[in-house]
Amino acid sequence: MPPDCSKDIWNNLTEDDIRGPLTGYTGIVDELHELYDKHSILLGFSIRKNTLRRDQKTGEIKERYFCCSKEGKRKENTKNTKKEEATVSSESKQKGQSKNPRQQNLTRTGCNASIRLKLQKDGKFIVFHHVIEHNHDLTRESLQNFERSQRKIDEEKGKVIEGLTLSGITPADSYRYMCNEAGDARVVGHTLVDHMNFTSRLKMKRLEEKDTQAVVNMLIKRGEEDPTFYFRVKVNEANQVISMFWRDGMMQEDYDVYGDVCVFDTTFRTNKYNLVCAPFVGVNNHWSNVMFGCAFIADEKTHTFVWLLETFLESMGGKAPITIFTDQDQAMENAIEQVFPNTRQRLCLWYLQKNAVSRFGDLKADNTFKDTFKKSESTNNAIGFKGNKSTSLTEFFHIFGATVDRWRYQEDQNEYDCGNALPKSDFPMVGMIKHAANVYTLTLFRDFEKQFKYAMGCISNVNYINGNFFGYKVQHESWPEHTAHYVAFDPTTNSIKCTCRNFEESG
Repeated sequence: MPPDCSKDIWNNLTEDDIRGPLTGYTGIVDELHELYDKHSILLGFSIRKNTLRRDQKTGEIKERYFCCSKEGKRKENTKNTKKEEATVSSESKQKGQSKNPRQQNLTRTGCNASIRLKLQKDGKFIVFHHVIEHNHDLTRESLQNFERSQRKIDEEKGKVIEGLTLSGITPADSYRYMCNEAGDARVVGHTLVDHMNFTSRLKMKRLEEKDTQAVVNMLIKRGEEDPTFYFRVKVNEANQVISMFWRDGMMQEDYDVYGDVCVFDTTFRTNKYNLVCAPFVGVNNHWSNVMFGCAFIADEKTHTFVWLLETFLESMGGKAPITIFTDQDQAMENAIEQVFPNTRQRLCLWYLQKNAVSRFGDLKADNTFKDTFKKSESTNNAIGFKGNKSTSLTEFFHIFGATVDRWRYQEDQNEYDCGNALPKSDFPMVGMIKHAANVYTLTLFRDFEKQFKYAMGCISNVNYINGNFFGYKVQHESWPEHTAHYVAFDPTTNSIKCTCRNFEESG
């Protein structure tokens, strides 16, 4: 009799053992199912679970039956077939064309190949019957990866697919990625159809859990795990969630440091419920994006923006930004004036670019102006969300989290680079250049050096002297006359003001 099919016996089984009759092998059901699965791989067929028999009193499984996937024959549903043909015929007449009904291939051949398991007194099952012969051609080795029972998405692969899906990657792209990682589609272990079906089941699972409530539950869980995590949810009279805002502790820390300027963007309508995703974004000392908080809102009315801005202000300890960049939305403007009365409002880049031709005239040809102009870059391009109109709130929440993680990783990389390198300059590393290299990050030093180079080409003439004030006309020698700016210097307070107002805006 074959040995007990326990895990420590597996290593002793040869391919010839597994190819042959399996009658007499004992073990638990999963082990014997795995044994039959290996048998099917070696021979070239696919298996499926069939019937089982339980004890009428205890409900305990007494017998288990696994068979070839070609066992039995599909019954033809003549009623549905006739209905389908009638429907097609009717449509064809309306469209003036003929169309054959969809045909389903027959894959069952009535094959009797199978194994039967019976429970023994010792609690283990034994293979007491094995039909090894098939009534159909077996699949050659090079095509066995298409057999249904060989196409498996195990827990590990499932987590990879779910992670790629939550990152906004389409099922087709994530399947190609896994094929590339494996080296060949045959090695992946499942087909594109299996992959698409798996992602569909993931999405259905989230829908079953009620998408909005799932996100609220995640916010509650984050709040329980992290005392610095802040979130607020607004519901309507029907107790339906219509707005939500959240930020973690690091977002508050970033806002304390970099919150002078904030970009508030509501151009994202990338989820199936048409909710507006409204992130609050800033710029750090590496000229990279940092997230201050995010919200989902149902509409763009003044009272909705007031609730959101008041919530944001509360979450940041009452500190309002000095400057906030938005699109040109009257409801938003009204809310900002009400909640942030001392905050300067500016327009986001995408809106300014849209109106650049009519609003800025010759300035659009000024490279210096364009470089500075792009420093208030709209989060519409910078965030790079991968969501679309079918993206659920749960998926969007995970995409948002992945974006924040990516930004923070980049900031860590920038911090490491600044701590382990000094910038190289075209100028001697002395005086002001040396000081700037020590106090600025690598990115900001490049900006400073660029401005310093422009200063080397500027001509400054005293334009007037009025008491303690000195007025200068400053112009680059190669630029036209109308690009000149006027700088006022007060030596008693060591203050400088220029008509470009760049120092007041950018520092």
